[in-house]
Amino acid sequence: MARPDDGSLEPPTPTENVGVSDGNAFAYTFCLSVDVQGYSPNNDVRQGQIQEELLDVLDEAGDRSGIARAEWARQSKGDEELSLIRPDLAATKVIDGFCVELAAVLHEHNARSGQRPMRLRLAIDAGPTALAVNGFAGRAVVGASRLVGADPLKRTLTIEGRADLVVMLSNSVFQDWVLGGHCSVDENCFRRVFVSEKEYTGDAWIWVPRPDRLPDQDAGWEFLLLADAMRRRLDRLTTKQFDHDMRYSRTSPTHVADPDIAGFLSRSLDRLAAITGQLTDLFTPDSVARAVGRPGEPGDHSLITQLGDRFASTYEELLDWAAGIRGTVVAPSARPVLVALAKLADEPVQAVRRFIDDLQAAAEGIAGHYRSGGDGHEVVDLSLTLGIDRDLLAFVSAERDRLGSR
Repeated sequence: MARPDDGSLEPPTPTENVGVSDGNAFAYTFCLSVDVQGYSPNNDVRQGQIQEELLDVLDEAGDRSGIARAEWARQSKGDEELSLIRPDLAATKVIDGFCVELAAVLHEHNARSGQRPMRLRLAIDAGPTALAVNGFAGRAVVGASRLVGADPLKRTLTIEGRADLVVMLSNSVFQDWVLGGHCSVDENCFRRVFVSEKEYTGDAWIWVPRPDRLPDQDAGWEFLLLADAMRRRLDRLTTKQFDHDMRYSRTSPTHVADPDIAGFLSRSLDRLAAITGQLTDLFTPDSVARAVGRPGEPGDHSLITQLGDRFASTYEELLDWAAGIRGTVVAPSARPVLVALAKLADEPVQAVRRFIDDLQAAAEGIAGHYRSGGDGHEVVDLSLTLGIDRDLLAFVSAERDRLGSR
């Protein structure tokens, strides 16, 4: 297939390449960003082959779906392509036509290539765009570019071990085109995620196109999804975790007078016990089995996601508890006991972080076991033990008793 070799965009649509300070230069388009996952580790020759194969599969998917790529505005960058498509060219075919056909073409290509499978991430945003003097301009261009590199999309391609394509829609595209009924893909095929990638912060929607000729998910996907759900929520707590490690918290308007210190310590210890108890209760064998499935049974996607979300939410309560203690205003004589009280969260915080790292490693091990042809049941120990610094607890308890007896 002939390729332009001058590095130019092809063709100059949706508008002529003019000064974008003129608002008339902008027109509404779909903006698609495609990226090959795992491209960099390949050697020079293979990278060149992948670039050719990428364009071949994109062109074939365009032909099959009736969206002629000759009429797209395209900007290539090695293992990536950024494209603008006018809605009048694509009609409703961008999501349920092109994406489904691309998944099928990729599957066929990988089955016959004899090489490591080429796996793609694709993101779609929409809005006013234009051809500027050095590429594309428009917020949708930025949105699609950020979404295609978003961690939730990358992790989904890891979880969906046999899928060759994962798709992420911006929230506006999902609302307007999926919920609006302008494509045939059921809204329940999409999973909402939170994305924070530079200029893009907000909800987005992940979908794994599954034509009938594509196989089901890998065995062991349940544990990858559970680890992903927990990691995704913890990624949003980076600031709180860093504040905890620095012993930082904003000063609270709450002031505890000396006569009330003993009661405050008792209530705080009771709440700490409730939070840590909730964390361990979430991972009883029964609750885990209900979500990921018992041996030989499939897991429940919604329950797995809920379990991960609840665990991360309770962990956030633990961070908030410690921050609240540190920020409470007390007399200088009572400050040491509050410092010690807040430190009681340190061991549970570290245990949760280690637990999620261990779960991620175990989940990837299970998925790898089945992908390599393994059978039988893999056993995962998901027990979580949260310890408390006994010396600190003894000090806080002794101070509570001393202050309470005055």
